Amino acid sequence: MCGISLVLHSSAKKTDSGKISRSLGYNDFMKDSFTAGMLRGTDSSGVFQVDVNGKPYISKLPLPGVYFATDSAATGILNDTDESPITVGHVRAATAGKISTDNAHPFITKSRADGSYIMGVHNGSLNYWKFDPNAKDYEV
Repeated sequence: MCGISLVLHSSAKKTDSGKISRSLGYNDFMKDSFTAGMLRGTDSSGVFQVDVNGKPYISKLPLPGVYFATDSAATGILNDTDESPITVGHVRAATAGKISTDNAHPFITKSRADGSYIMGVHNGSLNYWKFDPNAKDYEV
C-alpha cells in the first residue's frame, strides 16, 4: 500500500521575464500530501518534478512523509510546485525489498538510446519491466 499525489496544471507558464509570480496554493497541497499520505505508507518518500523548460528534478529518502517534506532538497522542489507543470509525490509502504534510498520512489530509468528517460512512481513491482534492461535487478 503506497500513496501517490499529483499536481498537473497548464497554468504554469513563463512570463516575459521568465518567472511566474503568482501563488496557486499547489505548494502547500503537495507538502500536506506527504503528511496525509502517511496513512498509506511511512517507509520512504519522494518527489519528482518537471519544470516549464522540461528539466527534471528528483528527491527521495527513506523517511516518513512528514519528515521528508521538511528536508532541504525536497522543500526546494515542493516550493516550486506552483511554477511547475507536473509534480508527483510518493510515500512507500515496503512490501518487497529493503527500506533504502535506492528503493524509495520516484524511480528514473537510465537514458534510453534516444536520450530520453522515464520517471515515475508505482504500486507493485518492476521486476522484468521491459523498458529498463536492469529491471530484473530491482528489489521492488
